[in-house]
Amino acid sequence: MQFKENRDGIQVSNGYWECRHVRKRGGTIDAIRIFHAWNRNILAAPVSCRVMTAASFLDPEGPVEYRDEFDENAELAVEEIPDGSVMVKSKAGLMTAAGAFSGVTVLTEYVYRINRISIRRRFLFGEDSVELNRVTAVMIPCIPQLDRWTARRSPVTTAVNETAIQYQTQCGTNFPNLWGKFDSFITDYYEWRASSQLAIYTPDGSAVELMPNGNITGWDRSFAGPDGYCGYSYIKRLPAPRRHVMGVDPYFGEAMEKVRFNGEYEFRFELALPNVPENGFRKRALWLGSLLRLRSEAPWVTEQELEEMAENGVQVLIHHHDCPKGFGAWPDGSFYWPTGVFPPYDETRCRELKQLTAAAKKRGMKVIPYFNLFELHDSCLERMRHNSEWARLVNGKQNHSIYGFQTCLDSGFRQFLKEYIREVLSCFEMDGAYFDGVAPGYCENPRHAAGLPHYTVEGTLDIIEYTRKLIGEEGIIVIHNSGAPWLAAENLADMSVCMEYVTGFPNFEGGVPDLDSYDPMIWYGNVVPRSICGYTAIRFHDPDYERLCDKLAVSCLLNGIYFKGFSLNGVNEYERYKRLSRLMKGFAPGEFRFEKTGRFRLEAGACTAAAYISRSKAYVIVGNPMSGATEKCFLHFSAELFSWQGEIEVVNESGETMGTEFHVEVPGYSYVLYRVVLKN
Repeated sequence: MQFKENRDGIQVSNGYWECRHVRKRGGTIDAIRIFHAWNRNILAAPVSCRVMTAASFLDPEGPVEYRDEFDENAELAVEEIPDGSVMVKSKAGLMTAAGAFSGVTVLTEYVYRINRISIRRRFLFGEDSVELNRVTAVMIPCIPQLDRWTARRSPVTTAVNETAIQYQTQCGTNFPNLWGKFDSFITDYYEWRASSQLAIYTPDGSAVELMPNGNITGWDRSFAGPDGYCGYSYIKRLPAPRRHVMGVDPYFGEAMEKVRFNGEYEFRFELALPNVPENGFRKRALWLGSLLRLRSEAPWVTEQELEEMAENGVQVLIHHHDCPKGFGAWPDGSFYWPTGVFPPYDETRCRELKQLTAAAKKRGMKVIPYFNLFELHDSCLERMRHNSEWARLVNGKQNHSIYGFQTCLDSGFRQFLKEYIREVLSCFEMDGAYFDGVAPGYCENPRHAAGLPHYTVEGTLDIIEYTRKLIGEEGIIVIHNSGAPWLAAENLADMSVCMEYVTGFPNFEGGVPDLDSYDPMIWYGNVVPRSICGYTAIRFHDPDYERLCDKLAVSCLLNGIYFKGFSLNGVNEYERYKRLSRLMKGFAPGEFRFEKTGRFRLEAGACTAAAYISRSKAYVIVGNPMSGATEKCFLHFSAELFSWQGEIEVVNESGETMGTEFHVEVPGYSYVLYRVVLKN
């Protein structure tokens, strides 16, 4: 992290984005720029807090707002933290625009990390503070060009929702996100609690994400006491000037009933901005081979299979060992590594795993193991010793699945997991981690978090941050979002797996989605390439299984994403991708940008096109995702389509030069590829 300080304020940057604090605006963040998106201020007004003396125009005196941004004499300071973070501190009075003081002082600490901004805000209510009926801990007004939003409801809200209870049993997290587009002046989203996640964004990478910390009780009940709650979260569009606003109010009282508070109230939350590099995703061409075991009849992949994978551009192999006996592709359970157990196999098989990892790395591929963030297997000794201390409890019960008992990262389990990750990676000389269950989990275990209900925001991020430091920038982290994308986590990852179970948009239970139905989840934040977990769309024993896999795979290719199927059959999965990955294997990750484009002239109804584009080369995918029959289309290429100038050459997969205008036949649920080169 870097910062600059002058007499007007402080600027902090991580190389991807920059935030500006201004003294004469209460020390608030009054500007955010994301360099490789729009590179302009995306705030319509400062990120502020406030108290109000009325919440309705029915009050005869009218609403009066006191904000930190109205304090022109705020105190502002900055310091470096030994871990490389930067802390900005501000002290401001909550004032009216005319300069009247509310009697409330706000102390705010902003800790800037590479992946997020951790904010601690303390309200100091004096004895003579104003009577009020609304306290806003954070309010973020964005420019109207950020025209989309997403929100995840409070885990307390979803704990009483029947569908959510079923989902939490499966995935250990709360209900999936809601998605929307601003199209009226009504409140697009609201909830009478502190929501788990709020964000305003555009698909090109401009986004602001807000997450209250895991102290759910503090957010919902600080001003209301133990027997009630009075919080309010919202996303809405405001006029004059038009702006899109999100915020969280820990106190939202009755419009005509004012109260006076005294003492100190503290709230913590996270802001995340997308770490978008120049060409989009951090590592655009991250091609995954699913497993170190491809077939149930063989214990490991062979040397020949490794050689073929490397030749076809596979970059990462996952030791996805999470299926116990009776489940998955290997019902005998011989490949299973119980979560939390070490060593995972007998001495012979451990030696084979080390040899196979070394053989893959010799061929330029990286190998990462699977870790579960919220479950420990029954046979894990540490679980047996500490289960009552570590258990994740909801409504007094600890859920159990095929992977083991659910545990909470706000317990001693977090430190155990860190040591376990370090031991596994060190022993087998692996290159990173595949994390399952990357979403905060709700827990009511009275042994954690001072005995209060809590939500593992900090614990989940801490594990990912620890692993990134452990493996360095060259290591690989794949996160499986058991929920919706989460920028604070994805900023540290190389690929994100999403759209599992009810988290799809639309729900994958309805079958393979239409081509345009992968938005908005896939393009939110635009930080890392995403893979969809589509096995709920395709049942392994479906008679049309292979055809449906073809349909899903070509749809994913045309959306710039990767398909992770149900069968866990690495051969079949990567077979559908190797034509493209083989072509791109010689290029550095991040060299290309992906464009889901309508700029190519396609004179046929069922075909569409997309492209990976660099400064002088492009790979164009022409796909037929919605028809099982062969479709004909007409293609027209020009340098201008790729933002180039000069003469181009178009070559098909066989190496044949095609010219710039021609007809092509695309088989049903398949695709054709073209390499386009700028000649001069």
